[in-house]
Amino acid sequence: MNNFRINTRVRRLFQYLEDFELGRIKVPPFQRDFEWNNRQKLDLLDSLKSGFPIGSVLFWQAKDENLFIESRDQKVGAYFLPNFKNDSFYILDGYQRLSTLFGCFIDPNKTALRRDDVEWKKSFDIVYNLHEDQFEFNRKTHTELPIFQIPLFHFIDGEKFYDFQTKLIEKNISENLKKKYIQLYKNFGAIISGYDLPSIDLVGASVKEAVEIFSRLNSRGKVITNDWKVSALSFSNERNFRLGTEIDYLFERLERYNFFYKKSDRKSKRDLILKCIISAFGKIYFDVSNVSNDLEQLARRSDFIDISRKTLGSIEKAVKFLYEEILILDSILLPYNNHLIFITEFFNHVVNPSRTQLNKLKTWFWQTTYSNYFTIYNLAKQRIAYDHFMNFVHNENLNPIYFDKEKKLESLDFPLKISMKSVRSKALTLFMLNFSLYQFNILSSDNLNKDKILTYSDLKIFSNFPKHDSKNIPENTIFYIVDRSLIDNRELKDFIGERYFISNDMKNMESDLFLSKRLTKIKKNEKLFVERLDLIYSLGPNFLDFI
Repeated sequence: MNNFRINTRVRRLFQYLEDFELGRIKVPPFQRDFEWNNRQKLDLLDSLKSGFPIGSVLFWQAKDENLFIESRDQKVGAYFLPNFKNDSFYILDGYQRLSTLFGCFIDPNKTALRRDDVEWKKSFDIVYNLHEDQFEFNRKTHTELPIFQIPLFHFIDGEKFYDFQTKLIEKNISENLKKKYIQLYKNFGAIISGYDLPSIDLVGASVKEAVEIFSRLNSRGKVITNDWKVSALSFSNERNFRLGTEIDYLFERLERYNFFYKKSDRKSKRDLILKCIISAFGKIYFDVSNVSNDLEQLARRSDFIDISRKTLGSIEKAVKFLYEEILILDSILLPYNNHLIFITEFFNHVVNPSRTQLNKLKTWFWQTTYSNYFTIYNLAKQRIAYDHFMNFVHNENLNPIYFDKEKKLESLDFPLKISMKSVRSKALTLFMLNFSLYQFNILSSDNLNKDKILTYSDLKIFSNFPKHDSKNIPENTIFYIVDRSLIDNRELKDFIGERYFISNDMKNMESDLFLSKRLTKIKKNEKLFVERLDLIYSLGPNFLDFI
């Protein structure tokens, strides 16, 4: 039997604004982010102007009034949440609507709340254009608005209407137009001041009950992310830990390595971060059929916070390793997500790895990339391969790669084009990039200047023959690193050298002959490298051309 009760209330819009400013409305840690686009915001305001209902909102008053202590500033409608109040209600349903209303109708000149001015200007600076009788975004800066463009927060303040009338009288416009403006202003002002918004209040429910209700409410829309859901279940006042926020912090730290720096990347990669955490508890990543269920069970463990925090730190170490040792200058170059999971587990157990361990880990990376390692084995052998790697983690004298029946692994065929959608193409890209920097010593990055943090903008792609029909074929592509402070206007002659697979006698060749000879050089050098990895090098269907 549930121990909570359900109340219903109908209040005016301005009362919701007052509650928010007083700290009585909060956002639970499992609430999904604000995602409405500008069209949805304008549609909501059109509904208000027409007097249409915009639905009820659902609030939750927790059994434990001090359940959540925010570990970072939260914003609603670009306004930072005020100090916590004991009688606060958390928004379960209606967050997108309330965020829009708070952002548009709170008067920045009267509120004590802090505001993110950049975000507000971009997302919530909406005016009512009386001349066109429509809502629109104000994109002007540092200029006074025309008399007919009214900021929405003016409609909450009755005195603003008097000021508007006074200024309107002074304007040299027709009386009919003045009457139109006044009537539209009065109509919308009356609607806003008298607009009723019903709420359903869930009082005394536990975190688990609130999360379950919230999940069901979102089952037909956008499902909340697993980490935000687990954030509520694992939150601790004493530890000041919220998983979703910790992952956000991690993404911010990974930006220096160009990992998951795009918001679109972060949305799709949050589950990868969670799989790393689940794996840290001894659950093999590919046995996780339901990330949400596994996390909910783990979140109740007393060691969940400690292990999660350690794993997030290990993910950062893994990304740093991939960046410095492999030259993965952007997450798009990561061949497999499984690489991050495995290497994170390595750093979870090896705090201060030796040079020998790191070199073995690098060799393992190249072997697994070239051989399509994570897809060639069935599930049973994948488990063996994972256990084999974990044995190496605990004993640096072992080999981390698993060979089935001591049979050598074989590389995939040489790619015909450079594409970031192909693992084999990424392998070639990383090989060419490393070769240009280290030449034949690409298994040892000791020569890399670790004091200079490279960024993806340091990585350049040069086409030998820009007007050639196939710019993205390997033999017509050069990957190199350049100092961003220098003007980069290079020509083919600037890349003469074996590290770019171009000899002096090639610089004056016709394009087809040049490309053919360079392709041979690339394949020969890559073959040497792959065979050093104890792999069989596959030349592909055109191997006779290579010979």
